[in-house]
Amino acid sequence: MRHQVPALTLNPDLTTTAQATADAAKTNGAFASDPTLGENTVLMSKPGDDTFGASPFWAGATSEWYKQFTFYDYCAAGVVGSAATNNDASKFTQLVWKSSTQVGFGYANSGGISYVVANYDPAGNTQK
Repeated sequence: MRHQVPALTLNPDLTTTAQATADAAKTNGAFASDPTLGENTVLMSKPGDDTFGASPFWAGATSEWYKQFTFYDYCAAGVVGSAATNNDASKFTQLVWKSSTQVGFGYANSGGISYVVANYDPAGNTQK
């Protein structure tokens, strides 16, 4: 148990939703989020690079999201940076959000561009 957070459980319904989001992103070239779910996305756009296509594809994506821990201020318990500069910790905090208990992953690739989506339930990293 890392960060005092139990492991997430893979949920087939979330996986179906995440896969639909990844497929749509492949078609449209952009991610469209479901506001009722927690979500992390990553786009790998090196031509000819299918890094996340290796089994398991989600491991590489999860590693990328986890790297955002460097932007999290543990002393102030807050996010440092902004999504506009891609220097924020929102994907990291969703990944380790304690109340999120289930996850589903989706993956699509086209021409070396990989689209990876994770959906979480209940959604984490939200302000009420």
